[in-house]
Amino acid sequence: ELLTFINENYKFTKDNKDTITCKKMYDIFKQSETFNNFTKEQKRNEWSRSKFIEKIKNNVVLGKHYVERNMNQRNFLQGITVYNDNQDDDDNEDEDN
Repeated sequence: ELLTFINENYKFTKDNKDTITCKKMYDIFKQSETFNNFTKEQKRNEWSRSKFIEKIKNNVVLGKHYVERNMNQRNFLQGITVYNDNQDDDDNEDEDN
């Protein structure tokens, strides 16, 4: 479920400056249909923000891109490098047309 959400909303880039915080990812995840389909108990226990971050850290694919801090960005804690928000691309395409 987590990897599906990530692949639908983000894309992998080769630029190490492309980062997203786990907090921002979780806020977007909370608005997703996947999250809304969980029971109250699942939302509280299995998909809390701390569990979400833990799942990212322990995921085979995402874990190698997880960073606790990024010194290039001020106040950046717990995030994934080399992932870019697909929503930003949609905005750029609109500007190009």
